[in-house]
This record gives sequence, structure tokens and C-alpha cells, in this order.
Amino acid sequence: MGGGAAAWELARRGLRVLLIEKGRGDFPQGGPQQIAIEPEAADHRLAMGRWPSRIRAGIDGRTSDVWPSLGCGLGGSSTLYGAALGRMESIDFEPRRLENGTQVNWPFRYPDLEPYYLRAEEIMRVCGGVDSLNRKAKYELRSPPAMSDNDRFFFGAMQQSGLHPYRIHVSIDYLPDCTECGGHVCARDCKGDARNRFVEPAVRNFGLSVRTRTEVDRLELDARNVAGVWVQDKSKTGVSSEPELIRARVVVLAAGALFTPVVLQKSVSEKFPHGVGNDADLVGRYLMFHASDFIAAYPRGRHDRSGPSRTLALRDFYEVDGEKLGEIQSTGLSAGY
Repeated sequence: MGGGAAAWELARRGLRVLLIEKGRGDFPQGGPQQIAIEPEAADHRLAMGRWPSRIRAGIDGRTSDVWPSLGCGLGGSSTLYGAALGRMESIDFEPRRLENGTQVNWPFRYPDLEPYYLRAEEIMRVCGGVDSLNRKAKYELRSPPAMSDNDRFFFGAMQQSGLHPYRIHVSIDYLPDCTECGGHVCARDCKGDARNRFVEPAVRNFGLSVRTRTEVDRLELDARNVAGVWVQDKSKTGVSSEPELIRARVVVLAAGALFTPVVLQKSVSEKFPHGVGNDADLVGRYLMFHASDFIAAYPRGRHDRSGPSRTLALRDFYEVDGEKLGEIQSTGLSAGY
């Protein structure tokens, strides 16, 4: 949610800011928007906050046209996420030696980031518990609602096995009848995202300007700097508008991990024949997916499942013998037959 947060902070400091968005600025109100089959129509997808078209992906020599797991609209993919906002840990910023012998050093350490984590968690209204394995970290989280009997069983079983579960950190207000809205836009703004926590407050309070249904094609480059962006109006389906140049003193490019490289590669000039920042031909390469495994767990006996479903996390295996294995957390999904 970098773009919305950056726009909020810059507008809060008194700058004139224009936020340009490919998708919609609003989403239809109503009930949950879970889908069993991906809709094909672009307008239907945009109304659900989803990327409107397939993208071509080449993996291991095979090419496929796939629906990307990307949001499109104010708030971007944060409107679809599962609301988990866990921090990184101190070990993530320690010097690390790669297999080829190169040492990677971060320009800052975890204590430098902690004040910003606290501020972000305040703005996003994060609730959750403290990881007993990371007592040195400072937290000011809201208290989450009580777990269901089903999740209390799992919590106790993990503790009896010597593990250290804690309440997962999520940006959810838990209004009455909250379904947590993982994978779709929250119709009541109960789930915190970049739209309802940053963009809309900046429009109301700090004069942020927003232009939706407008796609950024490439950056405008002068002899030394980025001088603006070339855009196309996408408000009329099936109608191609003329490219339009929007000039700006400062440009923040926040098009996500997939499309930020696309814009940079398309932004060519005499000085940047291969795109901005791409002299080494590395822009767009070495992108990473979530490396995830899904594990279905069933409790002994029958237990009431009413209540929140995104409740548990543990970091007992976050780092083992120098290898980072990550976090285990409940997804909120039901593992039915």
C-alpha cells in the first residue's frame, strides 16, 4: 500500500498531490464478493477491485494467459488482502552472506524502523497479541475479539506441543457480523486498506486530488530527471484516448511489484535506452512470489467455530540454524472435504 500511504503523507505536509489510478475510485456496496469462477468482463472485474485483464506469464519455458492476483482501484491489492500486517524482525536486517560469497548489508536496522511500525499500526488500527519469542519489540496494538472455541483448542494444542502461538496482527475493526473479507473488497470499511486508511482521509482532510480510470503508460524524461507521466483515459470502455502528458515536479511511481518494472522499462530516452534504472538489465527480473505451503488441520472433537477466523500465528521456525523459514498463520479458510 505504498502509493496511498505516500500520497497521504505528502498531502498531509501541505504539498499539492495528484494520485493517478488505473481502476475505479469506488466499489459497489453490498455483501461479500467471494467468487468461484473468475469473471471475464473487464467492467465486472473493476467493480470488484480486480485487475481487468489476463496477463501473459512465462514460467519454466511455458507461456500461459492467467488472471493475476492483483487489485485494481483505489487501494490496489490491499483491498483484497487478508489484512495480516506482521512486522519483519531484527534478523531480517542483519548482514547476510550469499552463496557466491557476497555480503549484503542493509542501510538501517530494525530499531530504526520500529517508530514507523508503531505509527503505521496506529493508522491501520491493527489488533493482535505479542509474540512471546520477541519480547524486545515494542507494540501498542488494540485487543482482538475473543477466539472461537475451535481456535482456542488449536491455541492450547500448540502450547502443549512446546510452540509459542499468539494472536495474529490484523487491520480489522471487527464490526458486528464481520466476515473479515479476505480475498475481496470490504463493503463496510471494517478491513483496513490503503483506500480507507490513507487515500480517502487525505482527500477529505488534506486536499489530495485523485484521477481514476487513468492508466500510466510511461514516464516523461528530460535531460536529467523525470518530468512527468504519460497517461491514457480509460473511463470509456473500448475507446482509445489520445496519450496525455501530466507534468510534475516530483513523481512517485508505486505501481506494484509487477507493473512498476513495466513502466520503468517503457520509459526510454537517449540517456535511458533500456528504460529508467535498467542499465544492468535487472529491472523486472528476480521478482518473488509468496513461498507458501497450505496445511489443513482438524481438531479432536467438535468445537464451536463462531467468531473471527484469522486468529493464530507463530514464529517458532522464523529462523532455524541461519535459514529463514517464515511465519505460520491461520488463513481464515475452511478446509472442507
